[in-house]
Amino acid sequence: MLLGFDIHSRPCLYLIPSRQNTNPSPRQIQQLVYSLERAVDMMPQGVETLSLLIDFKHSSNSKNPSPGTGKQVLHILQTHYPERLGKALVINGIQPLSFAVANLVPTFVWLFFKLITPFIDPNTREKLKFNENLREYVPPEQLYELFGGDLDFEYDHKTFWPAYVNLALERKAAYFAKWKAAGGGIGQSEWDLRADTAEKTESKAGEEVVVTPQTDATVDVVAETATKGNEEEITPVEA
Repeated sequence: MLLGFDIHSRPCLYLIPSRQNTNPSPRQIQQLVYSLERAVDMMPQGVETLSLLIDFKHSSNSKNPSPGTGKQVLHILQTHYPERLGKALVINGIQPLSFAVANLVPTFVWLFFKLITPFIDPNTREKLKFNENLREYVPPEQLYELFGGDLDFEYDHKTFWPAYVNLALERKAAYFAKWKAAGGGIGQSEWDLRADTAEKTESKAGEEVVVTPQTDATVDVVAETATKGNEEEITPVEA
Protein backbone atom coordinates (compact mmCIF):
# COMPACT_ATOMS: atom_id res chain seq x y z
CA MET A 1 0.00 0.00 0.00
CA LEU A 2 1.00 3.62 -0.57
CA LEU A 3 1.00 5.63 2.65
CA GLY A 4 2.72 8.84 3.69
CA PHE A 5 5.97 10.55 2.65
CA ASP A 6 9.56 10.31 3.87
CA ILE A 7 11.77 13.19 5.03
CA HIS A 8 12.53 14.08 1.41
CA SER A 9 8.80 14.14 0.47
CA ARG A 10 9.12 10.85 -1.39
CA PRO A 11 5.96 8.67 -1.45
CA CYS A 12 6.31 5.58 0.73
CA LEU A 13 5.31 2.22 -0.75
CA TYR A 14 4.96 -0.54 1.86
CA LEU A 15 5.53 -4.23 1.08
CA ILE A 16 4.46 -6.67 3.82
CA PRO A 17 4.79 -10.30 2.63
CA SER A 18 3.24 -11.76 5.80
CA ARG A 19 -0.10 -10.22 4.80
CA GLN A 20 -0.08 -11.80 1.37
CA ASN A 21 -3.39 -13.61 0.80
CA THR A 22 -3.05 -14.64 -2.85
CA ASN A 23 -1.17 -17.42 -4.59
CA PRO A 24 2.03 -16.61 -6.48
CA SER A 25 1.20 -15.40 -9.99
CA PRO A 26 2.14 -12.68 -12.52
CA ARG A 27 -0.78 -10.66 -11.13
CA GLN A 28 1.22 -9.98 -7.99
CA ILE A 29 3.99 -8.38 -10.02
CA GLN A 30 1.43 -6.47 -12.07
CA GLN A 31 0.00 -5.10 -8.83
CA LEU A 32 3.46 -3.97 -7.75
CA VAL A 33 4.02 -2.21 -11.08
CA TYR A 34 0.62 -0.55 -10.75
CA SER A 35 1.60 0.65 -7.27
CA LEU A 36 4.91 2.00 -8.59
CA GLU A 37 3.03 3.98 -11.24
CA ARG A 38 0.66 5.41 -8.64
CA ALA A 39 3.63 6.38 -6.46
CA VAL A 40 4.99 8.35 -9.43
CA ASP A 41 1.60 10.08 -9.73
CA MET A 42 1.77 11.11 -6.06
CA MET A 43 5.23 12.67 -6.27
CA PRO A 44 5.08 16.40 -5.47
CA GLN A 45 6.98 19.02 -7.44
CA GLY A 46 10.72 18.57 -7.16
CA VAL A 47 10.50 14.88 -6.20
CA GLU A 48 11.37 12.17 -8.73
CA THR A 49 11.95 9.12 -6.51
CA LEU A 50 10.06 6.93 -4.04
CA SER A 51 10.85 4.96 -0.89
CA LEU A 52 10.19 1.24 -0.54
CA LEU A 53 9.59 -0.06 2.99
CA ILE A 54 9.69 -3.87 3.37
CA ASP A 55 8.96 -5.94 6.48
CA PHE A 56 9.89 -9.63 6.50
CA LYS A 57 8.58 -10.26 10.02
CA HIS A 58 6.32 -13.31 10.35
CA SER A 59 6.98 -14.17 6.73
CA SER A 60 6.90 -17.82 5.71
CA ASN A 61 8.07 -19.83 2.75
CA SER A 62 4.56 -19.79 1.31
CA LYS A 63 4.18 -16.00 1.58
CA ASN A 64 7.71 -14.80 1.02
CA PRO A 65 8.59 -13.85 -2.59
CA SER A 66 10.67 -16.48 -4.35
CA PRO A 67 14.18 -15.65 -5.60
CA GLY A 68 12.76 -15.84 -9.13
CA THR A 69 10.14 -13.23 -8.27
CA GLY A 70 12.81 -11.11 -6.60
CA LYS A 71 14.97 -11.22 -9.74
CA GLN A 72 12.01 -10.27 -11.91
CA VAL A 73 11.11 -7.32 -9.68
CA LEU A 74 14.74 -6.17 -9.68
CA HIS A 75 14.79 -6.36 -13.47
CA ILE A 76 11.65 -4.23 -13.69
CA LEU A 77 12.96 -1.65 -11.22
CA GLN A 78 16.42 -1.38 -12.75
CA THR A 79 15.34 -1.53 -16.41
CA HIS A 80 12.04 0.34 -16.54
CA TYR A 81 12.29 2.60 -13.47
CA PRO A 82 15.93 3.72 -13.42
CA GLU A 83 16.66 6.28 -10.73
CA ARG A 84 13.09 6.12 -9.39
CA LEU A 85 14.21 4.41 -6.17
CA GLY A 86 15.28 6.80 -3.47
CA LYS A 87 15.65 4.33 -0.60
CA ALA A 88 14.73 0.70 0.07
CA LEU A 89 14.28 0.30 3.83
CA VAL A 90 14.19 -3.34 4.96
CA ILE A 91 13.31 -4.43 8.49
CA ASN A 92 13.47 -7.95 9.93
CA GLY A 93 15.84 -8.93 7.13
CA ILE A 94 19.63 -9.08 6.95
CA GLN A 95 22.36 -8.21 4.54
CA PRO A 96 23.40 -11.40 2.70
CA LEU A 97 27.02 -11.16 3.84
CA SER A 98 26.12 -10.79 7.53
CA PHE A 99 26.73 -14.43 8.37
CA ALA A 100 27.31 -13.57 12.03
CA VAL A 101 23.64 -12.65 12.46
CA ALA A 102 22.17 -15.07 9.93
CA ASN A 103 20.65 -17.11 12.76
CA LEU A 104 18.56 -14.14 13.91
CA VAL A 105 16.09 -14.37 11.01
CA PRO A 106 14.38 -17.26 9.21
CA THR A 107 16.68 -19.16 6.89
CA PHE A 108 14.60 -18.44 3.78
CA VAL A 109 14.87 -14.68 4.38
CA TRP A 110 18.65 -14.89 4.55
CA LEU A 111 18.71 -17.22 1.53
CA PHE A 112 16.44 -14.89 -0.46
CA PHE A 113 18.80 -11.95 -0.08
CA LYS A 114 21.85 -14.13 -0.68
CA LEU A 115 20.45 -15.36 -3.99
CA ILE A 116 19.27 -12.04 -5.40
CA THR A 117 22.22 -9.89 -4.30
CA PRO A 118 24.37 -10.73 -7.37
CA PHE A 119 21.59 -9.34 -9.56
CA ILE A 120 21.33 -6.01 -7.74
CA ASP A 121 22.95 -3.10 -9.56
CA PRO A 122 25.70 -1.47 -7.41
CA ASN A 123 23.86 1.86 -7.51
CA THR A 124 20.69 0.17 -6.30
CA ARG A 125 22.59 -1.73 -3.60
CA GLU A 126 23.79 1.53 -2.08
CA LYS A 127 20.16 2.56 -1.57
CA LEU A 128 19.36 -0.55 0.52
CA LYS A 129 19.20 -0.05 4.28
CA PHE A 130 18.73 -2.97 6.66
CA ASN A 131 17.19 -2.89 10.15
CA GLU A 132 17.82 0.78 10.79
CA ASN A 133 15.71 3.25 12.75
CA LEU A 134 13.16 4.20 10.11
CA ARG A 135 12.13 7.29 12.08
CA GLU A 136 15.36 8.81 10.78
CA TYR A 137 14.11 8.37 7.21
CA VAL A 138 10.36 8.94 7.61
CA PRO A 139 8.76 11.49 9.98
CA PRO A 140 7.16 9.51 12.86
CA GLU A 141 3.74 10.99 12.13
CA GLN A 142 4.04 9.76 8.51
CA LEU A 143 5.54 6.34 9.36
CA TYR A 144 3.20 3.33 9.66
CA GLU A 145 3.22 2.05 13.25
CA LEU A 146 4.12 -1.49 12.14
CA PHE A 147 7.45 -0.03 10.99
CA GLY A 148 8.09 1.86 14.24
CA GLY A 149 6.16 5.04 13.50
CA ASP A 150 3.29 6.87 15.15
CA LEU A 151 0.83 6.59 12.26
CA ASP A 152 -2.05 4.41 13.46
CA PHE A 153 -3.65 3.25 10.23
CA GLU A 154 -6.07 0.44 9.48
CA TYR A 155 -6.61 -0.42 5.84
CA ASP A 156 -10.25 -0.55 4.75
CA HIS A 157 -10.44 -1.43 1.07
CA LYS A 158 -13.91 0.02 0.39
CA THR A 159 -12.82 3.39 1.78
CA PHE A 160 -9.15 3.51 0.78
CA TRP A 161 -9.21 2.15 -2.77
CA PRO A 162 -11.70 4.55 -4.43
CA ALA A 163 -10.04 7.61 -2.85
CA TYR A 164 -6.58 6.30 -3.76
CA VAL A 165 -7.46 5.58 -7.39
CA ASN A 166 -9.41 8.82 -7.89
CA LEU A 167 -6.60 10.96 -6.48
CA ALA A 168 -4.03 9.20 -8.69
CA LEU A 169 -6.21 9.65 -11.78
CA GLU A 170 -6.72 13.34 -11.04
CA ARG A 171 -3.00 13.95 -10.61
CA LYS A 172 -2.14 11.90 -13.70
CA ALA A 173 -4.69 13.81 -15.79
CA ALA A 174 -3.31 17.17 -14.62
CA TYR A 175 0.24 16.00 -15.38
CA PHE A 176 -0.72 14.81 -18.89
CA ALA A 177 -2.61 18.05 -19.61
CA LYS A 178 0.47 20.11 -18.75
CA TRP A 179 2.66 17.84 -20.87
CA LYS A 180 0.29 18.17 -23.84
CA ALA A 181 0.04 21.96 -23.41
CA ALA A 182 3.84 22.17 -23.45
CA GLY A 183 3.95 20.46 -26.84
CA GLY A 184 3.82 16.81 -25.85
CA GLY A 185 7.45 16.21 -26.65
CA ILE A 186 10.18 14.11 -25.08
CA GLY A 187 12.33 15.82 -22.47
CA GLN A 188 9.77 17.98 -20.69
CA SER A 189 10.88 18.85 -17.17
CA GLU A 190 9.03 17.05 -14.38
CA TRP A 191 9.43 20.22 -12.33
CA ASP A 192 7.19 22.05 -14.78
CA LEU A 193 4.78 19.17 -15.28
CA ARG A 194 4.19 18.84 -11.53
CA ALA A 195 3.68 22.56 -11.09
CA ASP A 196 0.07 21.95 -10.03
CA THR A 197 1.40 21.58 -6.48
CA ALA A 198 2.15 25.31 -6.47
CA GLU A 199 -0.37 28.09 -6.01
CA LYS A 200 -0.12 31.38 -7.90
CA THR A 201 -1.04 34.68 -6.30
CA GLU A 202 -0.79 38.31 -7.35
CA SER A 203 1.39 40.72 -5.40
CA LYS A 204 0.41 44.36 -4.86
CA ALA A 205 2.81 45.35 -7.62
CA GLY A 206 0.98 43.04 -9.99
CA GLU A 207 3.86 40.59 -10.20
CA GLU A 208 3.09 36.89 -10.28
CA VAL A 209 4.34 35.08 -7.20
CA VAL A 210 4.52 31.29 -6.88
CA VAL A 211 3.76 29.99 -3.40
CA THR A 212 4.60 26.34 -2.78
CA PRO A 213 2.29 24.74 -0.21
CA GLN A 214 3.22 21.97 2.19
CA THR A 215 3.74 18.45 0.91
CA ASP A 216 0.65 16.73 -0.46
CA ALA A 217 -1.64 15.21 2.16
CA THR A 218 -0.99 11.55 2.81
CA VAL A 219 -3.17 9.01 1.11
CA ASP A 220 -4.65 7.86 4.40
CA VAL A 221 -6.05 11.32 5.06
CA VAL A 222 -7.66 11.29 1.64
CA ALA A 223 -9.13 7.88 2.37
CA GLU A 224 -10.69 9.11 5.59
CA THR A 225 -12.37 11.97 3.77
CA ALA A 226 -13.70 9.79 0.95
CA THR A 227 -17.44 9.86 0.36
CA LYS A 228 -19.04 7.58 2.90
CA GLY A 229 -21.26 4.84 1.59
CA ASN A 230 -19.51 4.67 -1.76
CA GLU A 231 -18.75 0.97 -1.96
CA GLU A 232 -18.40 0.77 -5.70
CA GLU A 233 -15.30 -1.16 -6.73
CA ILE A 234 -13.02 0.83 -9.04
CA THR A 235 -11.01 -1.18 -11.52
CA PRO A 236 -7.37 0.03 -11.77
CA VAL A 237 -6.36 1.48 -15.09
CA GLU A 238 -3.42 0.01 -16.91
CA ALA A 239 -0.06 1.18 -15.60
